[in-house]
Amino acid sequence: MNRQSPAHHLLLKQPLPWGTIHGMPLPLSAPALPATFIVDLSALPRRLVRGARAAAWLAAHGIAVPERYFGCRELDGGAFIARTGAREFLLVDGPEGRTTAALPEEADGVLALPRDDQELALGGAALRDVLLQTCSFDFTKAGPDDIVYANMIGVGCWLRPGGGRIPYLRIGCDPSYGEYLFETLLGIVAEAGGGVIGFKDFWALRQSA
Repeated sequence: MNRQSPAHHLLLKQPLPWGTIHGMPLPLSAPALPATFIVDLSALPRRLVRGARAAAWLAAHGIAVPERYFGCRELDGGAFIARTGAREFLLVDGPEGRTTAALPEEADGVLALPRDDQELALGGAALRDVLLQTCSFDFTKAGPDDIVYANMIGVGCWLRPGGGRIPYLRIGCDPSYGEYLFETLLGIVAEAGGGVIGFKDFWALRQSA
């Protein structure tokens, strides 16, 4: 059975071609890219890695970890890893899922458990205005080497800014809040003249940045 994004029925209203990414049906591309966008990235594989030997275990699998708390490190294939505690790391894979594919869920006293976050990205011309309406954190104080934990429209989220030609912010939350988060942010993006783009659109934009 296919996985479904928490925003699945909201995405069904979008007139975009669909496909399946890591077992999850998602819109793939938009006929035209709006100046401000929202995109569902929930299909990406993720692991929460915990344990006294977590850093060494990840290093043994070729994954260098950030030294400072709430620091991020970009990995091959669009993946990243963030240090969320002394013995805890959030690993978010890229679109091909190569980084998490070879990791067991438990080994050598380390847990590397899958996480089904609702993940989305906001970006484009009106990103700053959207953030001013939805989150009190000052994102001028954070960059792509940081992960931030903050409330967005009343939902506890992790947030990671992205740099480059087109600014964007990646946002993850517990899937039980995912529908509300996506629907509310979509409404604000639409008011700014923006709309939904597809999974492939986001990675193409990111590579062109």
